[in-house]
Amino acid sequence: MIVLLDLSGVFFNDGLSIAIERVCDRWGFEPAFVKEVLDGGFSKDCREGRESAESYWERAQREFGIDEIDELKQVYFDSYELQPGAKEAVIRLKKQYRLGFLSNSPPDRVPYLDEKFHFLELFDFGMWSYEAGCRKPGQSIYEQLLKKFELDATEIVFFDDGRKNLPPAEALGMTAIYVDEISQVEPALEKLSQT
Repeated sequence: MIVLLDLSGVFFNDGLSIAIERVCDRWGFEPAFVKEVLDGGFSKDCREGRESAESYWERAQREFGIDEIDELKQVYFDSYELQPGAKEAVIRLKKQYRLGFLSNSPPDRVPYLDEKFHFLELFDFGMWSYEAGCRKPGQSIYEQLLKKFELDATEIVFFDDGRKNLPPAEALGMTAIYVDEISQVEPALEKLSQT
């Protein structure tokens, strides 16, 4: 069996929601506007690898109309924290399963979070949306993951906190389970093993 985890909302907290709240508090923006710029269509090309992070942040600075874009970026990245017990859970999982991740992410957040948390070394494999050129729930990201790592979809149990991300995985033969924190993964695997 292969365990495949989403990162934001499963391994990490929901850093995006926290960032939106912090940015709104600091600069007085509306939450929907901040979400659109950080995670919506405005950021699509960056998150899907068709725009550099530098270009995205230049556009974001113009869109937000502020001089403190480096501060805003720092607030955004610093909003991500590990779920309680995340590293320990992943270490336990890796002793029993091949372990991977599938995550929507801008390219510059990855090295920042890995430097802070040293988490990439915990996984056997993984794919980012900016590498795949598309995001979940787009079918292509799942297909590319299977092809790149020569995986059999029927051997994968995929955990995500986005319900819309589960059907594409199931359509390819993966078992897909909704969780909203890492502590739910091991009990779900135990329950699955009893069926």
